[in-house]
Amino acid sequence: MKKTAFLSRLGLGLILLALLVKPAAATALPEGYSGEANSIYSLEYDIVESNGIMDLTFAPDYIPLSTAIEEGGSIILDYTGFHEEWGVFHPFFNVTVKLANGDVNRTVANVSDSALDMVFILGFYPFGAGFLLPTNWSANDHSALTAANTPAGDMFSMNGTLEITSKRGYRTYDYFQNPANGIQATFLKYEEETGVLVEFESSFLDYHMKAVLKGYNWFIPGYTTVFILGITIVSIGVIALKKK
Repeated sequence: MKKTAFLSRLGLGLILLALLVKPAAATALPEGYSGEANSIYSLEYDIVESNGIMDLTFAPDYIPLSTAIEEGGSIILDYTGFHEEWGVFHPFFNVTVKLANGDVNRTVANVSDSALDMVFILGFYPFGAGFLLPTNWSANDHSALTAANTPAGDMFSMNGTLEITSKRGYRTYDYFQNPANGIQATFLKYEEETGVLVEFESSFLDYHMKAVLKGYNWFIPGYTTVFILGITIVSIGVIALKKK
C-alpha cells in the first residue's frame, strides 16, 4: 500500500521539515498538556484492521520505509520527552512496529508526534491531532472545526463533516472529507484527562488502519490498570463474603 498521493499533498510541509535541526528538549511540560504526560512512558496499540503495507516516511531523509502493518500486530510508542520542532514543543517517541507473531518489523528513533500524525493520518490539516493532545478541549474543538470548515474551493481544502462528542471522560472526532475535495475519513478517540489517543481509524485512498490502545476496553479514565485490577479483586472478595 502506497501513500504517495497523500504525501504529495503535504509536499511543502515535508520540504520545510527537511530543514529540521536536532530538537532541543523542553525543561517543563508545554502549556496545555496534562501533568500526566511525563508519566506515560510507553503506549502500545493493537492493530485491529489494516490493508497491509504502508510507507513510514520521516525526517530528515524522507526515505519511505515500506513496512508490513498486520492485523493482530502492534505499534509501540516509547515516550522520549518534549522537544522543539520549528519553534513548537511536541512529544517525541521511539516507534516499534510488530507483526502479528510478535516479531519486530520496524523501529524508528525519536519521531515527533506531528510527524506520526502525518504518517498515520491522525488529523485533518491543519488540525494535527496525533497520539497526545493538549487537554484544552475547547481549543482542540475550535481547531478541528476550523479545519473541517475550510472553504471547499481552497487548494488542498479539508472541508468536510465533523462530529465531536464528549462522553464518559472521552472526546471523539469523527470526520469525513467532502467528496469534492478528497476521500479521507478519520475517527479519533482521546481520554480527556490525559489527552492520550485510545482508539483511531483512518483511511485515505488505499490506506486504512484501525488500532486500539492495549487494555483500553477496561480502562477507566484517570485510573491505572493496576488500580482497576485492585477494584476487581476487592469486588470478588465482597461477593464471596456475602455468599457465606
